[in-house]
Amino acid sequence: MNRSSILLILACCWLASACATFPKHIPSTLLGPQARSPFVTAGTDSSGMIVWKQPAVTIPAPQTNMGTKSIEKCGGEVGKFLAEWQDVNGSQMQLIHGKAAASEFSGYDFWGTHRYHDWNVLLVVNQGYDAFLGPANFISFGGWGDDAVAQYLFLKNPELDGLVELEWDSGFFAPEMAPTAGDETLVVGRWAYDCGHEDEETSSSEHTLGFRAEIHAPEILMSSHILQSDSTTVHANFKIFAGSRSGPLNTIPLIFYVQKFFASYKNPLGGKDYSIGLRAPGDGWKIASCRLTPGTPAGGRARRITGNIGSDDGGTSLTFTLSAKDLKPTARIESSMMVDVTWVRSDSSRGRGITKCE
Repeated sequence: MNRSSILLILACCWLASACATFPKHIPSTLLGPQARSPFVTAGTDSSGMIVWKQPAVTIPAPQTNMGTKSIEKCGGEVGKFLAEWQDVNGSQMQLIHGKAAASEFSGYDFWGTHRYHDWNVLLVVNQGYDAFLGPANFISFGGWGDDAVAQYLFLKNPELDGLVELEWDSGFFAPEMAPTAGDETLVVGRWAYDCGHEDEETSSSEHTLGFRAEIHAPEILMSSHILQSDSTTVHANFKIFAGSRSGPLNTIPLIFYVQKFFASYKNPLGGKDYSIGLRAPGDGWKIASCRLTPGTPAGGRARRITGNIGSDDGGTSLTFTLSAKDLKPTARIESSMMVDVTWVRSDSSRGRGITKCE
């Protein structure tokens, strides 16, 4: 076989694999564009309904010259053929908190470095989390020119500026467990530069912006969705998904057809216990009802772990605990559940202070 034939075969393999697929059994309602919430402003952890408890995490110190560093780590135009993602600041998992402005399947993902389409969440980070955003994460610096969803959000809300993207290969994540636009969202995952996407502004000869920073892939994704809120009642639904499997994040794009199925990244979810508080917005509430139901699983051969949930403050709030301390850090772990909670005013006759979910 001559050199031309080999190059032709390789080109056909590349082109035939150009578009990632959707997992089976995905509801048709999730395949198209989803509702977007451009009028989302940054909040604070103290005012949120999701409170991280353990293990202890620290927000990284502000990074200097993130644009330049991203070019150095990604390697510019050539580097994207060698690695599509590079860690920003080591491989440790990071926690980020904010509100979802959009949540839907990506428009395009290269099959060679994805098993399936990514589910993407565009997050407006809470105050104090700006260290996660590089220059290319800000529209005011010229970023996001290659993302139609982000452009829509900025057009509808001129006050919006910085966004961070959460990406999870949908073969290892259940999109039904994703937040909807406007939901408070908390995520723990891998902080990385996306070396595979660079628009005209960021790829100019000056390289002033570099590549966007994102969370890819998460290992824990939680959201709160308010169903009803008035002076007497708060009714909310919490989604909690944890998974150690993340897809082929360490694949070399240039030789994906050899490496794709052997380069899956595993989040180090095992070896620790995780606790997160679920509470009503503000004080003066008691739990009137609480129902726990299994969430949608992602599938695969992961070990299913059901988290424990209960109240240790007399029925004012709940604590969800995922126990993975006795498992190896790279163990295949998955947990998926939904918590439906109604709070009423503490002086209400319905305010019994329920401490255990049904």
